[in-house]
Amino acid sequence: MRKARVVAVSDVADTYVDVLAAIAARRDIEEVEFIFLGTEYRLQLLSDVQKKLVELSDLAEYEQASRLKISGISLKNDMVLLLRDCNLIDVTGVPKELAIEIAATALANPTIAVCSLRWLERLDKDKRSRVGQQKYSYADVINDSALRAVRKEFIAKKHVIYVFGVMFGVTAILAALQLLFGWAIPDKWISVLSLLVGFGGLRLAYISLKQS
Repeated sequence: MRKARVVAVSDVADTYVDVLAAIAARRDIEEVEFIFLGTEYRLQLLSDVQKKLVELSDLAEYEQASRLKISGISLKNDMVLLLRDCNLIDVTGVPKELAIEIAATALANPTIAVCSLRWLERLDKDKRSRVGQQKYSYADVINDSALRAVRKEFIAKKHVIYVFGVMFGVTAILAALQLLFGWAIPDKWISVLSLLVGFGGLRLAYISLKQS
């Protein structure tokens, strides 16, 4: 089951009603979990959100949102736990510093979208904007061109470092075998390892040059 998490920082139910409608419009999420970071679980907020969705069920996006499985949990400020086992993190209304921290942690995982709801039309204080009636954007903030480049470079470097780790591990095992059992390492193996190390070094240098 594809899961989204909504970082709940407000008690205004309308905010999250619109967020759920935007999530439902994506058609690829089945469960939404409200996360109360460092605060108590607020059952009343979830109850208010679900009631509001029913009231707005004449609008297609909100009717779809009312079918989502909705739950909530209180969680310490642990970014790793926050991002575990989910496909989307919503940071609508989240303080900028926290949103940046969440997005930075998610950079290492290309399968997680960090999204925020933004209205594209001027808001009328006498009229409530609704998903599907007013123009809006619900996009992955990491898909901004600059952040997307950072994510690609970060993942590329991480993969190269993993390869280096594996190579050094294999080298250490071979050295231990040689010391313990007097096993001679074939010249071909040494040549292959040297080539791999050289390729890894060139790859890291290339990524660093692109980033600078």
